[in-house]
Amino acid sequence: MTQSAKLGLAQYLTHEWFWMTLGPVDRANKHQSRAEVLSLWSDVQAAIRAWAGTLAGLSLAPLDRTGVDVTRLFKQAFGVVKAAAEYQGKKRMSLAEFLAYAQEGLRKVAEGCRA
Repeated sequence: MTQSAKLGLAQYLTHEWFWMTLGPVDRANKHQSRAEVLSLWSDVQAAIRAWAGTLAGLSLAPLDRTGVDVTRLFKQAFGVVKAAAEYQGKKRMSLAEFLAYAQEGLRKVAEGCRA
């Protein structure tokens, strides 16, 4: 990991993605930044800053995801669908039955997401 990536990641994780506050956060009025940071969390931020250094204006650029090989994602999806089938007692299926099962399950999920 490059130094700039380490710095950007540390800054993002401890100041933007997650932090602990002393009291409740006023999310309804969009005043999250007004919440006082918990002193223990300030110590955590300081320790991570000591490990990573200071950001000095660097930012973590998004990764270029074009041309990414998604084979592992499909293998993961296959395993998840296979486990779902086994949970429902469908242990022995032909490829055609398995694909029909996966298609039906995904159709139900997709329809539920549109609602």
